[in-house]
This record gives sequence, C-alpha cells and structure tokens, in this order.
Amino acid sequence: MIKKFGLIQVSPPVTLEELDAKIAEIQKKQAYYTDHGESKLKETIVELRKLNDQEEKEETKQKEEVDDGVVFEARGRGGRGGRGGRG
Repeated sequence: MIKKFGLIQVSPPVTLEELDAKIAEIQKKQAYYTDHGESKLKETIVELRKLNDQEEKEETKQKEEVDDGVVFEARGRGGRGGRGGRG
C-alpha cells in the first residue's frame, strides 16, 4: 500500500488525524495529473504524427531510389556454387 502513495509522490498517513489532509493532497494531485496529463498526451500525439510523416517520406524516397534501376540480389544458399564441395 505504501508503494501506491509513492507513485503519486504523497507520503502515507501515519495517524488518523493526518488522513483528511492526505485525502485533500491526493485530490489535488489527481486534478493536476488529469489536467496536465491530457495536454501532455495531445503533445505526444502531435509529435508522433510528425515522426510518422517523416518516416513515410523517407520510405517513399528510398523506394524511388531503388526503382531507379538499382536491383539488389539476394545471396542465399541454393543452386550451384557456394563454399566448395565435391569436384
């Protein structure tokens, strides 16, 4: 139970008289996190959308460069050749 108080940075009440003050402190923290958490979430969404757009542009550019005639061959293990063998 004490860890839960630590998550919101409020010390747990030790005596019964401290309980009302701690409840008020927790309500203030709740209001703060509700107000600031929502705005922070919106900022994060905007940043992630910008990053996504940049990555899509880079992918498109890379695909265009590959389509300009550069062909990459896969060198797998199959067919003839390789690392020696019989003969």
